[in-house]
Amino acid sequence: MINQETPLRTLIDDKHQLKVLDYYGIEHQSLIAMEELSELQKAISKAARYVDVYMLDLTSENPFLRNMAEEIADVLICIRQMELYYVLPDDLILYFVHKKVERNRARLEVRTHGRETD
Repeated sequence: MINQETPLRTLIDDKHQLKVLDYYGIEHQSLIAMEELSELQKAISKAARYVDVYMLDLTSENPFLRNMAEEIADVLICIRQMELYYVLPDDLILYFVHKKVERNRARLEVRTHGRETD
């Protein structure tokens, strides 16, 4: 049973992803990854134009949001394939995630303080 506690790494089976990479090859899967990123970009654009998040409730079956969720899933699978193929260690990726989150936090803090002093 899948629930919110299920980690992505459990769902995206590395052994299976390596079999996919072995079968199709990195060139093919790289093109697939780029296509999936493009599809996610389009899904985000449509959601930004057509979804009023203030009108949503927990039972919403909005097709634009469902499409965006599906495209995010595709992209996450492709990202994991790239991580596996290029042997990118989790700690390196987490380092950059942390660095970028902290940079955004600092930028937001500067902008927030600027508004408060005006």
